[in-house]
Amino acid sequence: MRLAKFAGKFENELSRDHTICSRNRKDLTLLTDSTQKNHPLEWLPVALEAVLLLLLWHRPEFLQGQLVPCLALGLAPGCAFRLAGRRSLSAHRFGISLGLIAFLFTNGTLHLSAIASLFTHWQLLAPALLLILIQPFLGAWRWMILLKAQEMELSFAESLRLVLVGFFFNTFVPGATGGDLFRIYYVARGQGKTGAAVASVVADRLMGLPPLILLVLAALLLDWEFVKISAAFRPYAWAAGVVGLSSLVFFWLLLRFRVSQNEEGWAHRLPGGQGFLRFHRALRTYRASGKTVLLALIISLIGHIASVGAAVLLGHAAGVEAIPDSRYALLVPLGLTINSIPALPGGLGQGEMAFSQLFLAASLIAENAARGATVMLGLRLGLILAGLAGGVLYALGRHEVDSAIAQAQSAGKEKPDGAT
Repeated sequence: MRLAKFAGKFENELSRDHTICSRNRKDLTLLTDSTQKNHPLEWLPVALEAVLLLLLWHRPEFLQGQLVPCLALGLAPGCAFRLAGRRSLSAHRFGISLGLIAFLFTNGTLHLSAIASLFTHWQLLAPALLLILIQPFLGAWRWMILLKAQEMELSFAESLRLVLVGFFFNTFVPGATGGDLFRIYYVARGQGKTGAAVASVVADRLMGLPPLILLVLAALLLDWEFVKISAAFRPYAWAAGVVGLSSLVFFWLLLRFRVSQNEEGWAHRLPGGQGFLRFHRALRTYRASGKTVLLALIISLIGHIASVGAAVLLGHAAGVEAIPDSRYALLVPLGLTINSIPALPGGLGQGEMAFSQLFLAASLIAENAARGATVMLGLRLGLILAGLAGGVLYALGRHEVDSAIAQAQSAGKEKPDGAT
């Protein structure tokens, strides 16, 4: 019934104005076309892989090391795709994550006994996973109210479904589009407002930034004595402070940014300029929605606190020593920020490396490096469970939703321009 109602709304929107649909398709094409071209540099990893394999063939002693075999392993999937004539970027990202995880195991940063300790302390693991699994619900609530500010109606159940499917794309299908463009795609085609859909997803991302920064800065102040005496951790603290304050300034400037009439005239002449102007106008609507922004920030803060609480429980389960619970409010946001850099699929490998170095620097206990990486694996387990739920929802509803959209498009084309 909900899908039929969704298709009916879309049909009405199409029948009112066909130009909206063509404009949305053009804007969405601009978002995705840049990912369809092959690049000559994709052959560079193939050449590097050939050199590594020759080196391992002629110098077998390198097989006893860590870096060369793991690098060769990481490049193998992408090279296989390239040699088969298919795009290799996503395969390279998966392969590099695989090689990095293998490297972490071979150098002792990750080991099975530390991972097994999580499952032996199920009384800590279970509530930690619950704290992680509330993130999609909080995200769906926040996105729903941000869409409402753009006069785009979406029920909580529909918002949760799209957010969970976005988790699935971000975790298991890390191509150039990802979960965010998936949400933009369906909302824009369903309600005919590409600029507003993009603005809602961008705002959804941005609303998590100020509470995260304030949480980090508060943790820095509470733990300032440790920061002053710890030479190993001080660079991380300074980096967190500088990046945090710079991000707050960026957030403030973005909300206050205005486009003059002359600049609008220039933007109309540029490729994608009209789409940018629609996005900018939609984003500026949040300046007049103070209550919406405040509620979104509060929801984000609750989510960050839940993530820190989950990490504290996982840290106790993994046996982390000499790191007080309050310090997790500094370590976890830093580690998750590094994990969110879109270099590897879901940050697999890079997040574990970041957590291991942060926990080592925060305690100067060598064993905490492996335990910190294990904490990240525990957090990742919760994200994987959310992604699996999204994958099931996508598999169950994919054909039905696509069929409803196709029928609505067909019905809209058959009606005359003035139909209501």
